[in-house]
Amino acid sequence: MTALFLHLSLEHLLSNVLMIFIWVSFLELYLTPLRSTFIFVLTGIAGSLMSVAIAKGNEKTLGASSGIFGLFGAGLAYLLFNWRRMDHENSPRGPLLCILILIILLTFVFAGGSGDIYAHLGGFISGMCAGLFLSP
Repeated sequence: MTALFLHLSLEHLLSNVLMIFIWVSFLELYLTPLRSTFIFVLTGIAGSLMSVAIAKGNEKTLGASSGIFGLFGAGLAYLLFNWRRMDHENSPRGPLLCILILIILLTFVFAGGSGDIYAHLGGFISGMCAGLFLSP
């Protein structure tokens, strides 16, 4: 769990804080702040565990990215499974953010950057599951 709060650099910390600020402000419109926090911590731990299990200690697992990807997964699950109940006229951000999530995932996870792919995927997959079970 400590890995969620440690970062490699100030740039790493600021980019994580920015992503949390942007995404959680949207997500909390549909999920409560308590659920969002729970999903963040749960998926952050799940992502770190997946990284340790698959990479066998060969990856650096630091930062909030696994929890952020968990929030992306939970948001995407919520959008996909509550599509008809959402009011698209008053909230056009839903479909746009769905596309944004896919772009971020494709770019950030598969671009071959220095991030821990296993932690990101573990966070995202556990976030999708959490989004299904914790949606109001």
